[in-house]
Order: sequence, then C-alpha cells, then structure tokens
Amino acid sequence: MPAPATNAINIDLSQLNTDQFQTLLQQLQSHVKPPESHVPVQRASITEGGHMAAESSAGIVSFLSHNIPFPSSSLRFENNCLTFQHQCLSSLYNSLPSGSWIIDSGATTHVCSDLSLFSETFPVSGVTVSLPNGIRESISHTGTVHIHSSLTLHNVLHVPSFRFNLISVSSLLKHDDRSAHFYADHCIIQESTQGLMIGRGTLINNFYILQVTANSPSNFCGSLHDDGLLWHQRLGHPSSAKLQHLS
Repeated sequence: MPAPATNAINIDLSQLNTDQFQTLLQQLQSHVKPPESHVPVQRASITEGGHMAAESSAGIVSFLSHNIPFPSSSLRFENNCLTFQHQCLSSLYNSLPSGSWIIDSGATTHVCSDLSLFSETFPVSGVTVSLPNGIRESISHTGTVHIHSSLTLHNVLHVPSFRFNLISVSSLLKHDDRSAHFYADHCIIQESTQGLMIGRGTLINNFYILQVTANSPSNFCGSLHDDGLLWHQRLGHPSSAKLQHLS
C-alpha cells in the first residue's frame, strides 16, 4: 500500500452524519474525472460526401444509450446469430412495401427474404435469427444476390420471415470497390473507379430505400445515345459510316 501524501487529511467517516457524508461524496466526485468512452467509428465504410454520414455515426453512439433517432446499428450478426436489438424494426412490416431494400449503415450483414433473387446459394447450419417478436428461426442458406448488373451483394443471409431486405453498407464497401454518400433526403452508392452511380436510395419513413427499376443499369447508356443523336443533328445528319470514321 502506498504511503499517504503529505497533504492528506484523515477523516473518520463514522463521525459524519448523512448530510456531511453526501457533501463529502460530491466533493470527491467533482475532483474525479471518469475516463472518456471512445466509440470507434468506421469512417472508411461511409464517405464524407454527405452530412448524413456523420449523423449515421452519431446514431451508433445514440443506440448504446438506447436512443435511436436514426435506424442504425439495429442489426447484429454475432456468434452465428442475427439479432434485432431494437423493437422499432417491427414497425417496418406496416410502413414499407414488401420486398423493399433498406440501405442500413448499421447492419453488419446483408439480408434477403426472397430465395428466387439469389443467383447462387450455399447451405449453412447453426445460424439463427431472432425476430422482433422474439421468435428465433434457423437460417439454411446464404449466397449472392444480383440486384442489377452493376450492384451485386455477397454473403447474403436468406431470412424468409422478413418482408424486407437489408443492404449492409459496411459489408458492401468492405468486399467491393464502392463508396456510399448519405444526404438529407437520399443516398447514393457509387463505383469508385469511374465514380458512376450504381444505386440510389430515397428517404421513406426515416429509412433509405433503394430504388430498384428495370432500366436503372442503362440510364448512363441512354445519356450517351442522346448525345450521339444531338451530334448527328448538329453535323447535318451525316451517314453512320461518316460518323464512325469521325470517331
């Protein structure tokens, strides 16, 4: 035991009444600063392109204090168990269309409810999911889902009991050369090599819902076609052979 400091004061606690003890305790607490709790924020998973990225990170901290202003960090996949940690997710069944893709910066794994969307599947065992209603179910398959030609999800868990699907931002950016930018009313997913947008989410009921359309992968090609038609008109309607020679 270390020797007492030269300026230490010995106090007999047995001689203090309740009020004196509380006063002494408050004085001691005022001089003791608790260590700051640092919550790691994976800024590599979400770029700083939009201010919602910082708010999403703040949502992770808020979740630890049981206060979720933003639906993030609501899903965890640990010890072969996929668990919902907040009951607000149960409201999704009534607020979102069936089959919606939720872009979630807090989810740790992709989830898909429709087995027909998988391009390939692999059997798994010993993996369970705890639903918002408390029921635990086994997961029998994981695999790959091609949302469209430019957006592919790997290691997706098949959970048939869900009416919605989850895109884990951290998983998406970890396995592919992608970036995600969150804004006040939408978010975008980009291919990092050329900066092309390969996915866009719209804020619906405080959730970023991926817009899935049949012609979404061809939007960029359509703009090239319009530019070619414009140049065809500007050059006086030349033949295709002359245009090919100019290119």
